[in-house]
Amino acid sequence: MHYRHLGQIATLALLMGLLGGIGCSAAAWRRGLPRPSPKTDVVPGLVPPHEQISTLRRQRDTARSLSPAEASRLSSELANRYAEEQDPLIRAEIVKTLGALGTSEGRRALRAGMQDSNSDVREAACDAWGAVADEEAVSELARALSSDVDEQVRFAAAKALGRTRGPQAVAALGSALEDRDPAMQYVAMESLRKSTGENFGHDARMWRQYVRGETPTRSETSVVSTLRGLF
Repeated sequence: MHYRHLGQIATLALLMGLLGGIGCSAAAWRRGLPRPSPKTDVVPGLVPPHEQISTLRRQRDTARSLSPAEASRLSSELANRYAEEQDPLIRAEIVKTLGALGTSEGRRALRAGMQDSNSDVREAACDAWGAVADEEAVSELARALSSDVDEQVRFAAAKALGRTRGPQAVAALGSALEDRDPAMQYVAMESLRKSTGENFGHDARMWRQYVRGETPTRSETSVVSTLRGLF
């Protein structure tokens, strides 16, 4: 019995020593000794992708407030960055921002964006050219509409052409009216309406006549459909 009490006393002393050591360590931290650093995924010197994307979107939102010199400088910087960027999500944001800036310095990256290996980037480049909306933009978009292998990129090109004007845009969208996909025909008609200011509804036959330079005439079927919609 005596030895058993001695063993209990020794165990109690050991526990008190351990607790005392923990208390001393906590007290040492309170006295200013360094605590263990929390774990983090942030790599020193590297900006996380989500922060890069947020910055690019802010730059896009404020593009119109920049002076020509500031817009030119930022465009050159982004064009160089596009050439080196490995992340397609960031490349897509870069070309969209370049489209909002609308400078000659950014065109090199916009042209490259139309040939990007990633279809999301090519789609973003179509949107960017739609913001530029000049003769080169129409040419780039018309080429994408007729030859890109990705359906969503062709849709993006057709939509972007609706933000441009001129006979080349009308001709490109007129070709899209012949597409077998009704969805593409619909997008082409909507873009023709926005681009030309004309409005023949969703009557593909009338739009085809307009594109050919003829006077659009509503077909009997279209008239019947219109009358039915009134009653």
